Amino acid sequence: MSAFAHGVKRLGALIQGAGGDTVPEGATSPMVSRYWRYTVHRAYANLLSEASRYRLGWLWWIMEPLAMTAVFYVVFRFLRGAGNDFVYFLIVGVVAWLWFSSGAGNAAQSLTNARSLVLQVKLPKMMFPLIGVVSVTMKQVFVFAALLVVVGALV
Repeated sequence: MSAFAHGVKRLGALIQGAGGDTVPEGATSPMVSRYWRYTVHRAYANLLSEASRYRLGWLWWIMEPLAMTAVFYVVFRFLRGAGNDFVYFLIVGVVAWLWFSSGAGNAAQSLTNARSLVLQVKLPKMMFPLIGVVSVTMKQVFVFAALLVVVGALV
């Protein structure tokens, strides 16, 4: 089994263990309780397809925020003369920004990308942006944990 396939299998087990088959507590909306399983599985499928688009696969997910953090580190450390104790703040800021920008972008594009499906099948329209946001959230949780381990080993 390749390292990528093993990573995907572990990510799938993590998603299943995190409530992929259960409805979130306090879910009062019929849409959330009825379509939650589909939303989580569709978000997981989106992650798999996104990772397969790049040669580096899921490693690109870590390299992108790591490169952004490195650029900001150089700017703040050497051009602004800041101290050395702000690396973790940079990681939190970069991951939060990538989560917000990707989530908002995916949510905005989801209805136009699934236009034909929205018109043909009677589904709640809110489900499509929710799939994009859940997908980005799962990805950024994985990336945040991996970045803390990588940067913690370096610093």
